[in-house]
Amino acid sequence: MENSSVQLNGAILYGINCRGRTECLRLMFVLSGRKFVDRRITLVEWKEIKIKENFPSNAMLPVLKLAMESQPIIGAIEIGRYLATNLGFYGSSQDEKLEIDQIIDDLEKLHVAVAPVIRTTLTKNFDKRREYWQIFKENYLTDYLKKFEAKLGQRIFFVGNKISWADMAVADVLSAFTTCFDTFLLNSYPTLKAHALRIEGLPNIRTYVAQRPHTSF
Repeated sequence: MENSSVQLNGAILYGINCRGRTECLRLMFVLSGRKFVDRRITLVEWKEIKIKENFPSNAMLPVLKLAMESQPIIGAIEIGRYLATNLGFYGSSQDEKLEIDQIIDDLEKLHVAVAPVIRTTLTKNFDKRREYWQIFKENYLTDYLKKFEAKLGQRIFFVGNKISWADMAVADVLSAFTTCFDTFLLNSYPTLKAHALRIEGLPNIRTYVAQRPHTSF
């Protein structure tokens, strides 16, 4: 654990200049106070970096490069699990880890389902984006919002009695959806809205959120 923690000093997190799956990874670094390099790159730059750093040719962003390690950690889930374990955001027991994993799995399903909305954002087809957003909200998001609100209940955190990867991941996804696609999304879910505001109001995160680049998703 100590060796892994040391390797996080000066780690480089490669990702597209957006929130997406990478943002909660940034939030874990930020909340822990651990210094890291937030490399926001284009896909063209990523092709060049893979060659320069001798990363696997099929590696997809996000990717975490650790100090003194030749092999990167590839993929948001894999990086998230590594960071959560080494930064203390992965619960206090095996049961809590399983609860966190379930929430992350639910969020991954939402990331997959929202892809058409992201694509129409990139192509600036805003009529289609509104259509796809409505479909996504009706067919997927509403059920998960109800599930998350029931899971949180009147508690401060989703799992256990301290902040976890799950808290940051849910708060960021819902904040991103609200900021980028639907301002009034959480008005019917006051518990989730309060939770997201509470997480984004934590000292280190609040400063980061105020200064991070504005992105369209």
